[in-house]
Amino acid sequence: MTVAAKMKIKQFKPGLVPTLIFLLLFPILLRLGFWQLDRADEKRHIQLLFEQRAQLSALEVKSDLAISNDLKYRRVVVSGTYDVNHQILLDNKVYKQTVGYHVLTPLKIKNSNLAILVNRGWVKGSLDRRILPEISTPVQSVKINGVFSLPGSNYFTDSEYNRDGDNWPAVYQRVDYQDIEKATGLSLIPVIILQDPNDAHGYVRAWSKVNLKPEKSTSYAVQWFSLAFALLVIYIVVNLKKVERTSNEQS
Repeated sequence: MTVAAKMKIKQFKPGLVPTLIFLLLFPILLRLGFWQLDRADEKRHIQLLFEQRAQLSALEVKSDLAISNDLKYRRVVVSGTYDVNHQILLDNKVYKQTVGYHVLTPLKIKNSNLAILVNRGWVKGSLDRRILPEISTPVQSVKINGVFSLPGSNYFTDSEYNRDGDNWPAVYQRVDYQDIEKATGLSLIPVIILQDPNDAHGYVRAWSKVNLKPEKSTSYAVQWFSLAFALLVIYIVVNLKKVERTSNEQS
């Protein structure tokens, strides 16, 4: 005698909406994870580059200086005289929750017809935007120590004219080399020197050191991959459906 027996089993039957959500989110989570891994590698490279170049002797700035990425993080020394008539105040710079300016002063390089901008540090601004800080600058020849800051940072832009008024000191939102050269008559080397905190005749120079912590990006990558795995598990579990299956048994 044959008896029909019913048994319940689970089958994977994905619904349309859960599948669409999964197909949307899963690749994004994976991409974010791999992006953080790439960021960790990039940070390790930058940290190593900074440490290696910190061990190099200071590079003396001369008229034949070739601008390249090899200058990034290089210590530098340059002699010359400041152009005291053309001080630049780079706006919206914050130090300890206080808004102010970075003081950029063109330095006419000794035995050269070129000049270079020296970031001499941060000064506090006034609540009245019409009142600018007084800038004290030596008129005698000086020797500047510092670190190169290359184009491509927040100092540089191809945007529209961004100077406030025509007076000096000049307030800039961003550095515009063409405009500064036109206004000052100087020929500028397209780099900025972040003046060493131990140098005289400067202001607050709390330059941030390169300490990028690649392990932080790695931990973020683990989090994104974990979320991707959790999403995969949830997608499978939610779409497991109980179905009845009939089997014939002999008795």
